Amino acid sequence: MAADDTLVNPALCDECKNLLSQDFDARGYIYPYFFRFWPTTRDGQVVFDPPGLNGCHLCAIIAVDVFELTTGRRMISPRLKPFPSTPGVNFRVKLKKSVVGAWYELRFEGEADDEEGTFQTRWGTACTVALIPASDRLAARLPAMALEGNSTKNQRSLGIMQSWLQRCRDIHSACQDLSARDNGKESWMPTRLVELIPGFGPEGDLFRVCEGVSLAPYATLSHCWGGDIPTKLQRGTYDVLRAGKPISTLPKTFQEAIMTAKKIGIWYTWIDCLCIIQDSDADEDWVAEAATMADVYRYGTINLSATASENSSQGLYRLRNGNPQGTMPCKLDLRWSCAPHGLYYAVAKAMPYGDDPARELMDKLSKRGWVFQEHMLAPRIVHFSENQLFWQCQTLEASESCPSGPALTTYWTVTRFTNLPSLRYLRLSAETQDLCGYWGTIVEQYTDRNLTRETDRLIALSAIASEAAKIFSPSDTYLAGLWSSYLEQMLLWQSFPGSNQRSSVYVAPTWSWASITGPIRTYWWWKRPDELLARVVGATIEGQVRFGSVSGGNLTLQGYVRKAHVVEDRNSDALVAWSRRTVRLDHSIMFEESLERDTSGNLAIMDVLDRSLISFQIYCLPILQARRSTFGLLLERVGGSEGLYRRVGVFYCDSRFFISEKGEWVDRCCEGEVVII
Repeated sequence: MAADDTLVNPALCDECKNLLSQDFDARGYIYPYFFRFWPTTRDGQVVFDPPGLNGCHLCAIIAVDVFELTTGRRMISPRLKPFPSTPGVNFRVKLKKSVVGAWYELRFEGEADDEEGTFQTRWGTACTVALIPASDRLAARLPAMALEGNSTKNQRSLGIMQSWLQRCRDIHSACQDLSARDNGKESWMPTRLVELIPGFGPEGDLFRVCEGVSLAPYATLSHCWGGDIPTKLQRGTYDVLRAGKPISTLPKTFQEAIMTAKKIGIWYTWIDCLCIIQDSDADEDWVAEAATMADVYRYGTINLSATASENSSQGLYRLRNGNPQGTMPCKLDLRWSCAPHGLYYAVAKAMPYGDDPARELMDKLSKRGWVFQEHMLAPRIVHFSENQLFWQCQTLEASESCPSGPALTTYWTVTRFTNLPSLRYLRLSAETQDLCGYWGTIVEQYTDRNLTRETDRLIALSAIASEAAKIFSPSDTYLAGLWSSYLEQMLLWQSFPGSNQRSSVYVAPTWSWASITGPIRTYWWWKRPDELLARVVGATIEGQVRFGSVSGGNLTLQGYVRKAHVVEDRNSDALVAWSRRTVRLDHSIMFEESLERDTSGNLAIMDVLDRSLISFQIYCLPILQARRSTFGLLLERVGGSEGLYRRVGVFYCDSRFFISEKGEWVDRCCEGEVVII
């Protein structure tokens, strides 16, 4: 940390001085429990103006978290009232040992008008200050400088961005390897690019859509459409946009992206709605350009990500939130009996410099399914966040307040926004990876995002799939979102039936996760099977275009099919928690001979909630055994046809219901070929 480390117990308000002079009881609270802090209300809303903080550093840090409450960036439980209308807020102060290392959490639990209850946020308390020992190795990752100005658009921010790019190009060897072009792509360029033309007339700078650009650096833009975009490439606007128009006629996000690229020395920008023909009947151009997305983002010099913008009119830059003083750690000398004495850094749990960019991305831009592959493939990204700029490349994660990195994205972890290494880096590295599980992580993160068109479910992942094909075995075949080398295992994806639906239009065969709209879990993809109980002996895909959309397909498996019934079990305590969702599994499988037995170990997880399948005869196809459990597919017979099925879910059961040699499962069913469509 490059900030001034000599300032210990800086200027604090009387309330905070009193707080630091107290001690905590056995339950972790300060007696007499309550402190009245600085916030006041106006028109029923809590407000805090920097002058009202009287220069108190600790109050400024608390304000960071309170700001997220009062602006709706974090949720208050609907059963509790917001902050009271009386001046000030009572906080009950608690000290708690953090789950992270030697850190502590100072929790300020708000109480309104003496009514019991905590102002609930997604983390459980009104606001939290993290106390990080100065000796902790992560203390060096705290911000080194305060944010400058009241906007993310300022000269220092621009200079930091230029420095990030220059250093990455000059000294990041891993990033240089990633930027290296593949054989045959040495001179490849996108079909179209947006060029900036400096203007000298009254109209100012111009832009034009150009084709056939010779090898030159270009930037890419990731953005939310947020409705119709007034200026886009169509047959009717093609000639006008090629001739050139004032840049002022573009939406604000596009203007700022093009001008920002110019300021870092890049005169060309790739923007989807200006570089792909957007007419509804222009499918041929759209399909051709979609097939090049991997190269568009891989070979772009930098990706400009409009992280905080919900539509094209909001621009890249933002007014900063809160008091800049709260962005810096406050160094305190603490002498409490319930924690080791010494120097600590006090930092807000939701700091403006951290601002939890992972959450911002999930809330806005990166909820877009298409953006997932854009960020996965780009060699460098600048995220234009609510409070500051963030940098991400293969070598460095940084922020304006921590420009040398690593940026503290949340106070407890330092991680990539996607939690995934670059696909190209994985291909270039010597590390061994569980590719089945790695692809499962990609599918989980991708399916947690939204698509405007259901039919884009596969095509919006096609660029990542085409890049992943270079990692998997050369003999591997991509089958509607799954890979042939791990196909039996990959068939065991799991849906969330309470929220997911089968696509209303044909997107993929029922055995593919792409046939479901909504998040998918791939827990079993990480498991190494003890024994395969069924094998794929044939696979057919119709209409697949370069890892993209399909019009049909079927799988033929050799295995044991057994009749069963799915019954509702309202007393089930089985829960699956994943990606902030908790799903109660209230369906069990009942086999004919198990009517008098305990079937609690036989669990059915339906793809969608279809009441017509409850207590209806279905078929179980066991796929693999692992850790004394059997996992398989739930199938429904199609039109009474012998051997033709569609998938309706997955199951697992205790392996006592499946014994490999002459077991009761084998005795009660026939081995044969099963075709799933």
